[in-house]
Amino acid sequence: MLRSLRFVPFALVVFALFSFSIPVTAHESSVYTPKTLLDARRLVKVTPLQSKNKAMRFLSDQNSPNYEENYSTNGVQRKVTPLAKASNQIHAYQTIGMADYILGNYRSSLASLDKSISIAMTKHLFVPEIESKILRVSLLWKMTRDFRKVEAPLNKIEEKLNTLHIKHEDKLRLEYWLSLAHAKIYSDSGKNEQAEASYLFAKDYAQNYGTYEDGLEASLRLGKHYLKAHHFNLALKELIESYWVAIGKDDAQYIARANHLLADLYLQCQIYDKAQEHLSQAASYYGHYEQSPMFATVLQKLADVYFIQGRYNLALVHYFNVLDLELAEKDISKIIDLRLKLTETYLNLYNFTLAKRYLNRATDLLEYTDIKVPKVKAILLTAKLDFLQKHPKEAEHQAKYALQQAKALNNSDIQLQTLSLLHLITKSTNNTKDSLNYLEEYNRLTALNLQDKEEQLSLSFLNQITSIEQSLHYQDQVNKFNNLNTDYSQTKTLTLALSVSCIVLFFLFVFNSRRLNRKHKLITELNKELYTHPRSGLRNMRMLSRKLPDSLNRSTTNYEQWRFGQLIDEPLNDRLKFSLIDIPMLSDIYTKHGYKAGRSEEKAFGEHIASLIPDEARLYHLSDRSFLYIEPNPEKLHQPKRLFEQFKNIIDSFETDFAVNRLFSLSLADYPFLPRAYTAINDEDLIDLLLLASDISNTLVRYEQQSQWVSFVAIPLAPAACFAQDDMRRSSLNAIQKGMIKVHTSGSEENLATVLSELPKHEQSEDQ
Repeated sequence: MLRSLRFVPFALVVFALFSFSIPVTAHESSVYTPKTLLDARRLVKVTPLQSKNKAMRFLSDQNSPNYEENYSTNGVQRKVTPLAKASNQIHAYQTIGMADYILGNYRSSLASLDKSISIAMTKHLFVPEIESKILRVSLLWKMTRDFRKVEAPLNKIEEKLNTLHIKHEDKLRLEYWLSLAHAKIYSDSGKNEQAEASYLFAKDYAQNYGTYEDGLEASLRLGKHYLKAHHFNLALKELIESYWVAIGKDDAQYIARANHLLADLYLQCQIYDKAQEHLSQAASYYGHYEQSPMFATVLQKLADVYFIQGRYNLALVHYFNVLDLELAEKDISKIIDLRLKLTETYLNLYNFTLAKRYLNRATDLLEYTDIKVPKVKAILLTAKLDFLQKHPKEAEHQAKYALQQAKALNNSDIQLQTLSLLHLITKSTNNTKDSLNYLEEYNRLTALNLQDKEEQLSLSFLNQITSIEQSLHYQDQVNKFNNLNTDYSQTKTLTLALSVSCIVLFFLFVFNSRRLNRKHKLITELNKELYTHPRSGLRNMRMLSRKLPDSLNRSTTNYEQWRFGQLIDEPLNDRLKFSLIDIPMLSDIYTKHGYKAGRSEEKAFGEHIASLIPDEARLYHLSDRSFLYIEPNPEKLHQPKRLFEQFKNIIDSFETDFAVNRLFSLSLADYPFLPRAYTAINDEDLIDLLLLASDISNTLVRYEQQSQWVSFVAIPLAPAACFAQDDMRRSSLNAIQKGMIKVHTSGSEENLATVLSELPKHEQSEDQ
């Protein structure tokens, strides 16, 4: 598994026949296509290498003299006819051609499609022949973006389609795929009106004659076209509709494609939380397939979202996951971009060593390419690294050169980043005049970008008005129809039946409401009994379990998170202070004054301490006389004396009629406990640490006859491997003996040394 990805289970993908850019094909093959080829076509965009291997294995098996395939759905075994064999070969070569294109093997891709065309022409299979030609033109356009190379083949396809005498259904289907090919060419050429017309023609065919896959294919491509043209409202309409249709059909592949495109839309609209949600759903699908290029693409976009949100550690994890995918390494432009992203992320984390390492690797690769934008980015990152390492002269020289190159490329994003950096550099060198000039130029360019965005928003607003007008017109028609239908349908019999139904429903509603109220009261009582301490009334830790799923908490709105055992909400973000307070006074009251008095005093003490702790803190009754206290610590302040005094005041202010010993012990540890590995120690492990500290603190109380506190602090370089054992107490003792954990206390150093020397000593095993 990749580093930190967790994929939710999803429904099994249905066998979709139309997964790339052409159908399964002719009337002979559409009936008798073997399951192996259907699977290969279904996987061609998800995992092209596996798809290609399936198709090639099919061709190899088909050449066997004893080869037979069962095409029938009624259990009758049929032999392969020459036409069926040829049709399946065409289908297989089409799939291989698609896969080779995605894998970057362009010559092999065209050769496979030429082979499929040759077989179709030899066997006079006109429909598969035209399909293969349409696919070849589509892939050739994607490879070259040269209209001169596809114009003549397109004209020949149209001429042949008009002259052939084929079934009307097959002709309409070929026109559908041809219109999608035309639409792609128009869209890439900036001819938005022609592209939209072609896409709408394809959607019209799908609605009247095609399958739901045809409609999804056309709608998703139209939504992608609108997104490219910055018609965000139109794109949202198409993609949302496609998304819900795919969900209704339980088609996981189309759901993933819709999620991916919706994420692109939200990224352009800078709605990053929604983009993250859809990218995560897409990743959960593509991640189940090995060597999926779409998985690498989705992961990198997800990492970009985390980077924009400032969640640099998560961004690093996903960038490294992309590097782990073998397919990502084959595209040098992608690997350069990844290394530059890693450089920029490490710069934001102020890890200059690793930032420089990945920048050097990217620079080395750039020497073998002629990609201009990444070269300018590399220069800009070099300038930023020099500036952060206190080399302002070198940084200013590099930044000026990067600004010059960015202007030549007319790249406004890099210009803004460079101007911002130059402003900071010149400001740090007290070059006020140049600093002001760079700031003015930055503001001017920012204003231009804002003006462009306002124009796009204005266009989106107009589109939104059009959509609202259409909706109102549609709603008006619906209202008129409902009124006419109501007037026609109002009869005495219907009114009587409706009245009776309403009365029955009313009584059912009342009965159900009363039953729900009784259940609600019962659940409330059970919650109180289950999740609070029976004597003190404080929170207990009955449900503490590190293996309880997160989804249980999210799906139950009536319970708080602590009731499901999660003392830590987000391990990468939380900063908490854990304290364990041991108060012998409570158990002394029980032993000296009896059960009733002890229970009464314990209840009073629970109410007393609960009223004095801050609202943002949490307090749990861990055992008879032990209390676990957790409070936020965002500034990572180490303040044991403050906490000690706080609880000393609470205990001293507790009013009781009995003469009690108010001595107590306090043990402390912060979360995250290890600065270098936030998630190495969880909440249960921290409680084990606190119990060990409490043991030491109680011993000090006996030695010195006054309340004491003990705090465990891990040294900054303490490795997570120190706590790799299952026995946390043993790991902690070993860490204390080796100096990985520093023990601080309010007691005397001599007594602390004596207590530590009396602790059991364990030797770690060699594998630790």
